[in-house]
Amino acid sequence: MELSPRAAVPLGPRTTLEVGGAAEHFVRATSDAELAAALGTEGAGLLATTITQLCEGQILELESAYDSSRTVERYERSITGKTASLLATACRIGAIVGELPRPVVESLTEFGLAYGMAFQVGDDILDIVATDEQLG
Repeated sequence: MELSPRAAVPLGPRTTLEVGGAAEHFVRATSDAELAAALGTEGAGLLATTITQLCEGQILELESAYDSSRTVERYERSITGKTASLLATACRIGAIVGELPRPVVESLTEFGLAYGMAFQVGDDILDIVATDEQLG
């Protein structure tokens, strides 16, 4: 798998740990031979692409942490990689493994992307307005 240049940007120990942690979970989850066989080539490729997107989204998030001048476009790019790509891939792989028709696979992928964006926006709002007790 070839990583994009953005995913390889060194930003310090915190970024390395956070991105490295995501990569470790991905490797553990995809190293199961049964899982790989069930997902097939398309599913394995989707997972590889998704981990790259997750890392890139997390790097964008860390680069912009506490930056009040961050643009909406940059925020959307970050949450698309961080959360939306993961949910889109989960929906897509579920549809593929379930042998659903391609139009349904595409619709579920779009749903996962939109749901992931909405979830992350809500989570980010809670980070700003909720108390520690409310967040649990």
